[in-house]
Amino acid sequence: MKFNQGLFLLGTIIFLITSCSNDNEDPFLLYDVDDEFTITFEEAFSIQKRELVFDVQSILGYDCPDLQIDISYSRSGNEIFITINDILNYSNCSEGNHPANGSINIGELSEGNYILHLNLRDVVMNTGLLKVSSTGYLFQNTNEGGELIGLEMDFNQLNRMPDGVLWGRVEYHSSDDFNLYKDFLEDLEDVGAVQTQIQEGEYGSFNINPLGEMIWRDFSSFEFSQSFLFMMNEVEEIQLETLVQAFLSENGTEADIDLFTSNGGEY
Repeated sequence: MKFNQGLFLLGTIIFLITSCSNDNEDPFLLYDVDDEFTITFEEAFSIQKRELVFDVQSILGYDCPDLQIDISYSRSGNEIFITINDILNYSNCSEGNHPANGSINIGELSEGNYILHLNLRDVVMNTGLLKVSSTGYLFQNTNEGGELIGLEMDFNQLNRMPDGVLWGRVEYHSSDDFNLYKDFLEDLEDVGAVQTQIQEGEYGSFNINPLGEMIWRDFSSFEFSQSFLFMMNEVEEIQLETLVQAFLSENGTEADIDLFTSNGGEY
């Protein structure tokens, strides 16, 4: 079975326009369409600034891996327009297990309120208020009825990661390798990093639950995964890179590590 979501969506809307209008009233759109995409947002880090990135994933999966979603973006004053256009090159794909993905970086936003438009193919229009503060980002949907149309949003509030923080996870196949995690934490402490905690809530790629645990949004290919969160203090990025390279060199394919910093480091 081949999917043509764009034509299906347009056909549905055209039908609803014609069926919901008469000679005495202006036509109006009654949107009754299935959700097609999930949208989330996260910070992109660098030493100088924090930028906001919106990530989009199709709800349907395909048998073609690595499908990309075409997304456009524009801004006029305090109004931000994001349009999800379509999935690229999927016409020969059937239903499968691989969702299509896309992202758009809308840059650094100063504190204040923005009108955010989240649209599908310039046909389905969603509008909301994006509040940017020193502690995070809050999206408030202002659609009539309070529901996004054609889109699902996993969360509407994103916390800012504090400055000077490093975080990540150690992954391994066997419970016997838990010491790999403990040894790496000791290595971080040896170079001056100090374990810390951050506020409960969403941070894009992971969230902190009420128990203070870090829950990652993606799925690990390893059976075991342990997370960590540290203040960097005087630790240099090159020291972290050296530690990660040594860990990977010593453990081969038996274990892996992801390490990120609020300076934009990814190892």
